[in-house]
Amino acid sequence: MKNDPPSQMVLGTAQMGMPYGIANFSAVPSESLIQEYIEFALERGINSIDTARGYGMAEVHLGRSIGALGIGKTVRVFTKLTETELSSDEIAIESIENSLNRLGVSKLHGLYAHFLPTTELEQLQIIQRLTFLKQRGYTSHIGFSLYDTNFKRQRALEHEIDLFQAPINVLDRRAIHNGFMHWCTSRKKIFVIRSIFLQGLLCNSEVFKVRLKEHFQTPIKEWFDLCEEKQLTPTAAALQIAMVLSEGNPIIVGFDSLRQLKENLHQISLFDFDDALRLTRSTLGLSQRSNFDRRLIEPNRWSEIMKDDVLNADTNSGDYR
Repeated sequence: MKNDPPSQMVLGTAQMGMPYGIANFSAVPSESLIQEYIEFALERGINSIDTARGYGMAEVHLGRSIGALGIGKTVRVFTKLTETELSSDEIAIESIENSLNRLGVSKLHGLYAHFLPTTELEQLQIIQRLTFLKQRGYTSHIGFSLYDTNFKRQRALEHEIDLFQAPINVLDRRAIHNGFMHWCTSRKKIFVIRSIFLQGLLCNSEVFKVRLKEHFQTPIKEWFDLCEEKQLTPTAAALQIAMVLSEGNPIIVGFDSLRQLKENLHQISLFDFDDALRLTRSTLGLSQRSNFDRRLIEPNRWSEIMKDDVLNADTNSGDYR
């Protein structure tokens, strides 16, 4: 397994450290259950794991399972550092060493900046800091976890940036439409797809009615109507579409229970490209209407479109790239 290539499917871990997702009403799983998740995924060929310091206790819980399973030298771990953690070389070294210790690995497969600085000068400073960490041997790949993929691409060509993560799902194809995913893959850069379930919004047909203001519900309602018409569960449909849109790039697969993880991997095993391509084409209109509101696909702005009574009580949604 040590020399196996990274798997296309990447195990998401946000839910291992905190309540995560607009449709997740489960508690953070126990460490024994987390170990069961990881062992089950490994048995099915998934050797890549995505996490972040910002995911609560995820790095700690994940690290204990990595140690118990003895996979520290074989599993491919991606993690992320915040703006504060990358504010100086000294702080960055301390932060990444803390992450490595929590995770129980000697080197990361990939390290992201968990933000994109607003100015070109600040971006250059972060790129130089990430490059410094890579040169010190802490990670094999470095890059950015993005929402907006209008990244200045020349920066990545001029430096050692070779890793990007961005959302792609049935409602969010910005990284495809603006050519960013193709640009990454054509230049041998790793492009990792996340948010294929849009933090659970695309999977639970009741949540959007309860949580979203009525004006924003139409595309979600049409999505669930389409799934019903195609006689597919929303989760299965979202997975099929993500696999078509990914064009073979890595996909982070999230879940909030062992049952859901098993179902997700079962659906992946049933993947038929031709059927999935037809399904994907049938969804093109969902996000192309002239009045489509981008806030629907930007969880960091969901507070603007949630019903007031839900917003006051909500703790599970937000910007957890």
